[in-house]
Amino acid sequence: DEIRSDFDRIIDHAIDGAGKGTAWQRAADICDQFGHRHVGEQGLEDAIDEMASILTEDSLENVRFEPLQVPKWTRGEESLHLVEPLAGGKERRLSMLGMGMSTGTAPEGIEAEVLVVKDVGELGQK
Repeated sequence: DEIRSDFDRIIDHAIDGAGKGTAWQRAADICDQFGHRHVGEQGLEDAIDEMASILTEDSLENVRFEPLQVPKWTRGEESLHLVEPLAGGKERRLSMLGMGMSTGTAPEGIEAEVLVVKDVGELGQK
């Protein structure tokens, strides 16, 4: 079976042959060079261009880009403040990270109770 034979040669090359570790190293290099690669951001576009260049240099045939439409999310300014109960009545700014594609909060913000837990198990108990 010709297709199976081609497949076996590719796998042998990648797993045990001259290409052993190459894919892993290239993935690591792309991550190191381009950092985060969020959809719609320049870092992803640059990483794709670099990978296409590498594959072309390796003499792969038909290296090309396929058009793809995806929603773009841009991180806005994020803040979280604990307003009470605090000694002295001062607000305390807390660290936070907004989730991608999440809906923003209105400019006037929101106030809500905070549930403090040590881990997911404790969250399930409350």
